[in-house]
Amino acid sequence: MMNLPLGLMLFDLLASSSLVLGLLTLSRKLGLARGPMLLGSILFLLGMLPWGDQLARFSIWLHSLQSVAIHHLAPMLWMLALTGAKRTEGVRRTGRAPAPAVALLLVFALLSWIWMLPSLHTALMHDAVLYMAMRWAMALSGLALLLAVWQTKAAWQARGAYSSEESGYRLGLWINLSMSGPMLAWGATMLVVPDLYNAVHTTMDHSMMLAALPEFLVLPMVLDQRLGGGLFLLFGLTCLVMPYRPALLRVAEGVSPKRRRYS
Repeated sequence: MMNLPLGLMLFDLLASSSLVLGLLTLSRKLGLARGPMLLGSILFLLGMLPWGDQLARFSIWLHSLQSVAIHHLAPMLWMLALTGAKRTEGVRRTGRAPAPAVALLLVFALLSWIWMLPSLHTALMHDAVLYMAMRWAMALSGLALLLAVWQTKAAWQARGAYSSEESGYRLGLWINLSMSGPMLAWGATMLVVPDLYNAVHTTMDHSMMLAALPEFLVLPMVLDQRLGGGLFLLFGLTCLVMPYRPALLRVAEGVSPKRRRYS
């Protein structure tokens, strides 16, 4: 099956748009930071465009970029707006992250790994419905993680500021590891093993890539893979440092770099 039916594509687009609209409406009611919420929503919608599948299915680096947008950067930005992460001096950071949140993080990391398996990538190239289903699995795992962080933060705040600070620090470490770890590992693997995808792609697969992609996007398989690996390394490092940037933390707290509250 080469392409999705038009009706299914439109339903796919409506579902992702409705989801983002609901998140933005909820964020306004909760008074969350506008910047991270809007940027995360835009990245999520761009990654979820069903027409983008027709390119990403046949290109490793576009496949990687789509994964980063919907499964990593969008949830990270939403969590940045949600948590308003702060680093308070003098807090003993010995709290433990709750087991359900840790379990979701492990599932999240596992999906990041499965998404880029060479054998699965070949199957996704040939079946547009399977590709769409996998894309939604990635998107929903990111949303489930966001919900877990939201509920966990509310529970910690009910216990008191001290518990919230120390436990939040531990959960933040787990989030960074689950988001950046698979990207960094896959990025390094894709750069070190240049024929990683050549081993499972046939001549017919490569012909499908040449036929499906615009000429300016057609790359040799090795270059296509290395570009995807470079993207994973770049955004993996971005996920590692994002929560610790002072300017971003002020935005996450609802404060502009000039220390004015968002209206």
